[in-house]
Amino acid sequence: MANPKTNEESGMFENAEGSMTIDLTNVQEDGGFDVLPKAVYPFVVENAEYKISQSGGNPMISLTLEIEEGDYKGRKLFTHVVFSPKAMPMAKRTIARLGLSSLLEGPFNPEEVVDQFIGARGRARVTIEKWEGEDTNRVKAILPAGGGDEFAEG
Repeated sequence: MANPKTNEESGMFENAEGSMTIDLTNVQEDGGFDVLPKAVYPFVVENAEYKISQSGGNPMISLTLEIEEGDYKGRKLFTHVVFSPKAMPMAKRTIARLGLSSLLEGPFNPEEVVDQFIGARGRARVTIEKWEGEDTNRVKAILPAGGGDEFAEG
């Protein structure tokens, strides 16, 4: 019989049969990360997933961005490319800034091209906003890779 896999910090345990047990008794309620300072951070897209937005039922690609340099290297940021009529200009701008110009040349199915986002590089303009009474980071804009630390750039 195999030993169970444990991660006591997270409170998650996997038993020998492969089922999951959760124990929250030693988990700190504030287990999150410190909020990053408002700045522009270079990143690589670590993961991309096709999803449907909860708010409007629109197709979207959820991006996990990994900061590549500086004091926050390795930290993750999360953002979405939403394909709704209102968000299409921002989606087009984000796709162009990530260097995925082939997607701008004609129609595409976002579910079929999601893997093209992985490995793309850019810079994330990050702000601090309140969410459920707590400070949290928000990716305000995706900028092309390279360039300076311009916070005013659109």
